[in-house]
Amino acid sequence: MYTMLIDNGFDDSSLKEWLDNRIEADATLVGVSTYVAYSLNDAVVNYAGKSVLPEAYDKQQQTTISATSEDVTRNNTFLQASVSKTVTWTALTMLLDAGAFTLDDSIDAALDFIVRNPNHPDTAITYRHVYTHTTGIKDDYLYEYGDNCAEGFYSKDLDTFLPTYLEESKSWANWETGTKEKYSNMATALAALLVERLSGVDFNQFTQRYIFAPLGMSDTSWAFTTTSARPYETDNEYEYGYDYGKSRLRRLTQSSSAETSYLTSRHYCFPDWPSGQLYTTAADMAKFALAMMAYGQYDEACLYSEATGRLVFEEAASSVAEGAGLGWFIGSKHGYVDGAGHDGAEFGASSNMYLNLASNYVTGWMSNSAVSVDTVDALNARLKEEAQSISSGSESS
Repeated sequence: MYTMLIDNGFDDSSLKEWLDNRIEADATLVGVSTYVAYSLNDAVVNYAGKSVLPEAYDKQQQTTISATSEDVTRNNTFLQASVSKTVTWTALTMLLDAGAFTLDDSIDAALDFIVRNPNHPDTAITYRHVYTHTTGIKDDYLYEYGDNCAEGFYSKDLDTFLPTYLEESKSWANWETGTKEKYSNMATALAALLVERLSGVDFNQFTQRYIFAPLGMSDTSWAFTTTSARPYETDNEYEYGYDYGKSRLRRLTQSSSAETSYLTSRHYCFPDWPSGQLYTTAADMAKFALAMMAYGQYDEACLYSEATGRLVFEEAASSVAEGAGLGWFIGSKHGYVDGAGHDGAEFGASSNMYLNLASNYVTGWMSNSAVSVDTVDALNARLKEEAQSISSGSESS
């Protein structure tokens, strides 16, 4: 159930026991993998629970799925949901660091189509707007399943899907770009398209070549693989669940059984995949988090300059979007006191990443289940305790 990134001698048996007990106590937590890191030499990974359950009801196929039960291992990748965005923002920021644009440049120059809110066509959209979720681009939730996800990806690529989506008036808020904040998955997908246009490299290949490979993230990809943990939600713990292809919220039939029953799905994909479709392990994500905490540096890898790395965690639109850095959530408004981070949630997926920039540690977790709010809070608090313990042990050694 457990492995260390580096054998540093820290005893975290209490955390391993805590994770087992939490899974036993909370049926919404199916499987989980966690990481806590203080430096390259002081990083630990834990995992517990199931990556595959023996039985679950597939709402999309409307049938019960039976499978061989499998425990979570160090090799299982988990869907990161919106924590994926931190990689997308990093890719765009690498090009900012290289001088490809400035924050207040219009994005139009990088594209062969004009992106404007049709309700306010004279207002240009800038990179700052894209980073801070102030574009006014609204989300639609479009999904494909199983074999329809060609090589794990949606049937339309970013270059095909986004121009059509963004020309529709229903894809935009009524307010003027830059005057309000509205969290936008589609704007994050637009950021990935900007990476492609500015660099001349396919976004998937860009992240593999310039982020994952330099950081040694060998088990990270944008698509479901044979080692990916299967997604689950409980159908008797939530008032609302996932409605395939229509609305994200739908009242579920409460289970008549005294035992918890689970919903599952074949692997799925969506057109805005750079906003939430990253699959990775806790060990790989710890490396990425450490690089972010070190302002773009990890071992011998350098993603961007330290000055740019510090800019990432500064307020980028404080008058409109408090706590918005360059794509990251920063400060207490979003629950990341003394640092920055991002959380994520999808059907059968929950995640969180926290960088404590004041005390120089990172924590994170990922689950193949829609985890209860109580367990989210408990995981975050318990990993903070573990990080402080590692920090104290490092300082005394």
